Amino acid sequence: MILNPYTTTWEKFFTMLSVLLGLVSVLLTGWSVYQVVLPAPWIVVKDLCIFGTLLILTLYFFLEYRKYFHRSEELKRINDDQILDFQRLVAKQTEAFYGLMSDTRETLYNQSGGSSITKPFDYQQDETKSLLYELLDSVTSALVRIMKNHIRVKHRSFDEMLSISVKAVVLGSVAKQLAELDSDQEASVIDDNEYVITLDRDHRTKKELKNREVKKHLYKTNDNTAFTKLFHGSGVCFCENNLRKLSEHGHYENQNEKWMDIYNATLVVPIWPHGQNSNKPRIFGFLAIDCVNASELDVFDSVGSREIMAFGADLLALIFLNLEMFDEVKTAGLSSKY
Repeated sequence: MILNPYTTTWEKFFTMLSVLLGLVSVLLTGWSVYQVVLPAPWIVVKDLCIFGTLLILTLYFFLEYRKYFHRSEELKRINDDQILDFQRLVAKQTEAFYGLMSDTRETLYNQSGGSSITKPFDYQQDETKSLLYELLDSVTSALVRIMKNHIRVKHRSFDEMLSISVKAVVLGSVAKQLAELDSDQEASVIDDNEYVITLDRDHRTKKELKNREVKKHLYKTNDNTAFTKLFHGSGVCFCENNLRKLSEHGHYENQNEKWMDIYNATLVVPIWPHGQNSNKPRIFGFLAIDCVNASELDVFDSVGSREIMAFGADLLALIFLNLEMFDEVKTAGLSSKY
């Protein structure tokens, strides 16, 4: 490095050198005012001083830019590490909340004798219908906000609309009363078969996206890859951020023919009234979130995202269980009168 104590850094050295060259250039220019013609060597020296000053300033600029660039990269790495640490912390907290909710749901199911309930919840009792859909609206709208904040921790520029839906698994006899089917559709429904119906969606989706149906179609559990995987207990969630690519390779099926126009990324979790290892397995349905994912980001993940959605699914299971027990108690009470 430079030994002079006044030029202990490259920045000071370049500044002083450019000032010296600039002064020399000014002096030579002043001399030319009193001289009709400068000697040729001095003209070259003056031009070299001007050129040297510009060259030094340019070099100084690039050195400063390089330093700033490396500093920015270092800050970005630090920031990314902090974001990852924050994500891990949130994931652990979410996992803890999910574990608590899951234990509560299973305890309620076991202590209430849920496996012996004579009539599965049919989602259309007059006494509980308004309460049910008010609760569904609250849960799904809250989950949309939570998931959007979760995604923005990793992708700060993410601003796509998220859509959440609650799917119920019901018998054909219930589906005929619950869904808005025409005569041909109703005739094709088999009473003892199980079907998936979109019971509700988050408030914003229902308001702004009129192409997202509610109770207008029935889906078979074996005609959708996500439903098949979860219905038969081969996974805790179905998570995919590029469904079109998955479909092109023959690994994704969806009975909804228009799904490609609606979304490309989805995360689906089951709504169990009990643990997956129950002797008498049954399922309320599915909780799904999706988005267009035009940028093909890893929007959803099977760790943090899954636990947030699974928490929501267990909350819905608690709601369904309580309403189901209410119906059971009410039915038992009426029966005891006769």
